[in-house]
Amino acid sequence: MLEKDKVAVIENINKNTVSINTLPEDVYQSKTMVKALYKLREFLAPYGVRSIIYAQMLHEKSFIRDDIIVIGTFSKHTRELYAKCGKASAYLFGDIWPGLKGPIKFLLDETKLYGQGNECINSLIADKYNELHVFPIIHPEMVGFGGIILYQEHRKPVPKIDSAAIQGLETELYLYFKHSGKIRDLYQLSEKETATLSLISQGKTASDIASTFQIANRTVETRLANARKKLKAHTSSEAVYKALAYGILPIKTQ
Repeated sequence: MLEKDKVAVIENINKNTVSINTLPEDVYQSKTMVKALYKLREFLAPYGVRSIIYAQMLHEKSFIRDDIIVIGTFSKHTRELYAKCGKASAYLFGDIWPGLKGPIKFLLDETKLYGQGNECINSLIADKYNELHVFPIIHPEMVGFGGIILYQEHRKPVPKIDSAAIQGLETELYLYFKHSGKIRDLYQLSEKETATLSLISQGKTASDIASTFQIANRTVETRLANARKKLKAHTSSEAVYKALAYGILPIKTQ
């Protein structure tokens, strides 16, 4: 943690509230989304924030196709549990998150999920997690919905998280992830696959693209098939839509 950030933390601990509304510099220096979240967790740890999740869904039912971006700082045990029953929590947030206009808090011992989702909740409570704070991303560039979830551990005294004071941090994090290419890197499209999708987004056909690159139509189709698979898209049009949403392809404006 940078020295100026430590000073900010100490000052805020004295007030017993979080009053940070911008990301610490070492988050921007992180090479991956996971490392950035660990830096952010370190920054907010004095307030009882024990884990952080960044989540993004393009549609309320994205969880059905496992089409969700979820990056977190949970332990290996909790990550494995989420892989088993986390879709139930995605179902809850798919219902609630799109309509959020600001932060919201959940007390874990009062939260009920569908099916195996309660196993996740009970495990978090057993691990001494107390509550979670959801900060929705509200920004014109956000396609679908998403945000960050701060999981606060149960300890006394628990410093209070002042949601209003740190609101905006989630949007700054999203824009950093998108424009730095961190989200793009999750999907690992090759340059050729990206170039092919870019031409499809401009209305070019497979034959047009084959002629442009002087390759066989089958090669173009293979690149598109690979791109669809990586983006979990059923069609090339859907792949283009997702590539634009995630910042893999630039949105051109006149």
